[in-house]
Amino acid sequence: MTKANVPNSFSPRPIETEELLLRPLEAADIDALFELYSDPDVMRGWGTQPHQTKKDTEALLRLIDDQMAKGEIIRWAITEKQDPKTLCGDVGFWRFVRVRHRGELGAKLAKRFWKKGWMTQALSSVIHYGFEELGLHSVEGNIDPKNVGSLKLVEKIGFSRIGLIPEHSFDPFENRYLDTYLYSLTKTAWKGFACEILPAPR
Repeated sequence: MTKANVPNSFSPRPIETEELLLRPLEAADIDALFELYSDPDVMRGWGTQPHQTKKDTEALLRLIDDQMAKGEIIRWAITEKQDPKTLCGDVGFWRFVRVRHRGELGAKLAKRFWKKGWMTQALSSVIHYGFEELGLHSVEGNIDPKNVGSLKLVEKIGFSRIGLIPEHSFDPFENRYLDTYLYSLTKTAWKGFACEILPAPR
């Protein structure tokens, strides 16, 4: 049986892959975060309207800090190792079921960084962190059936489609409830990915 180690407060350490550095979010990320969260193409399927002003993004960043302090979520900035100051996206677990040793995964990446293989690296490294450092036994994802790119991505990584959840997400773009596909990946089924995850610094 997996030994869960999900803390009651998060202070995420940096994680490195071949090309990426996942690091804690910072106040200096506000401009890049606003670009990310104000893009309708990025936000479609997230159940929230794109941000209209930087005040929206500042409020979200405060909420993320508060939720991490309470152990409700853990979130990293996705950056390129050659340019760690520039946020390209964000990734992390945003819903934990501690008694089930389970976490739900979510991520966003700015459009100009799509099709570089970065999301594969970011998701794989965070899944590895969840299994090895948080003691999770399973990771879940809920995806809009129309989001073909995300469906292909999680299946490539190793997730299995469990089923369809009727009217699971509210879409403010269409002003109606939409079905989502439920995906799951267990530690026993996790094969890793062709993505080197550098060891944590001692």
